[in-house]
Amino acid sequence: MHLLRDSLPRPHCRPLLTPRIVLIGVGNPWRGDDGVGRAVIETAVGRLEPDVEVVEADGEPSRLIEAWTDVDLAVVVDAVRSGAVPGTIHVWRDKSALARAAPSIGSHALGVADGIALGGALDRLPSTLVVVGIEVGETSLGLGLSAAVAAKLDDAADTICGIVDEWLAAESLAQAGSKATSSPGLNE
Repeated sequence: MHLLRDSLPRPHCRPLLTPRIVLIGVGNPWRGDDGVGRAVIETAVGRLEPDVEVVEADGEPSRLIEAWTDVDLAVVVDAVRSGAVPGTIHVWRDKSALARAAPSIGSHALGVADGIALGGALDRLPSTLVVVGIEVGETSLGLGLSAAVAAKLDDAADTICGIVDEWLAAESLAQAGSKATSSPGLNE
């Protein structure tokens, strides 16, 4: 029976056979530090499991929703303006708090918080959503990150890898517990 448990499609038509993980880098590399989301995923991609999907996005809500629909874990990386020191790394895990925080998250007119709010209304959120924000300084026209933000790329990539590794470990434990409770002999 446990082999059939997750064989039927979940809502939105994706069968749950193996966990689907996506890393979404948001930003515009032609606006200085606003390109940090994309720069972080470029730094992290070689450190992640090969089956982690990587998506570059401009922050437009419908494209974000498309990227994370039917995903088990979505890690979104974006530029943030909260008043902290440029290069500060923030991690948010509460979808409802993120959806209410539109003015403080991201540097786009519409962006990640709007995508979370819309995705929630449409029942199109990933099972687990983590947003990693990197505090930005300069977002005027121009290619390249400021020194303060560029200095934190490796730290942000390490944060992302830690989030993915932690989530995979928790999923592995959950699956092991599920198999143990459905194995013959344990419930006799």
